Amino acid sequence: MLAVLVLLGCSTIQFAYNNIDWFLLDKADHYLSLTDAQRELAEQLVAARMEVHRREELPVYVATLKEVRAMLADNLTADELAIIRDKIPALYRHTMRRTIPGIVQLLTTIDDGQIDHLQARFEERNREFESEFMADSMQVRRERRVARSTGMAEFFTGPLRPEQVALIAHHRNPMPLTANDWLAYHQVRQQKLLAMLRRRATAQELEDFLIAWWVELED
Repeated sequence: MLAVLVLLGCSTIQFAYNNIDWFLLDKADHYLSLTDAQRELAEQLVAARMEVHRREELPVYVATLKEVRAMLADNLTADELAIIRDKIPALYRHTMRRTIPGIVQLLTTIDDGQIDHLQARFEERNREFESEFMADSMQVRRERRVARSTGMAEFFTGPLRPEQVALIAHHRNPMPLTANDWLAYHQVRQQKLLAMLRRRATAQELEDFLIAWWVELED
């Protein structure tokens, strides 16, 4: 998603993309409370991953998201909306699949105290999710979902016409609200990951588990 913003020439987002390595390191420290040695390892892993991303993946992001932007800028059709819904997640899955090995390399270095810290951060994030996505009536949650989808589109194109917003609502509203199931699924996976870390699962076990969770969304 960041790649398209560079394409659009937004100086603020260009700054954000150029500093994504700092953001990733900050997130790693937030969830794991890194030691100095782990911080150094994380810096090396992020630098190597970003170099590959910029060289091999960023051009694909730009080409794909340029196509998406063109669709959103005109009369968005149902077929185009379906294409967008396929292409954007595909970019995410590809990126995550290639990012997970570095995450695993860092996870294999954490101690019991850091695992407890990770558990506390998971619990904190779950509470935030409940407050943001599960605290209101079903109707309000549907309206907010349409607003988020509209905001995502307008982020790329500028204001949408009323009929384009109506098309988004037409396709989004019949879809079931999944926040409760989403949270339950991720809570189970979080507990499985914590258990694997505590029993010192192998790097391959962790990689397979995270791909199934974050990429394939398997049970």
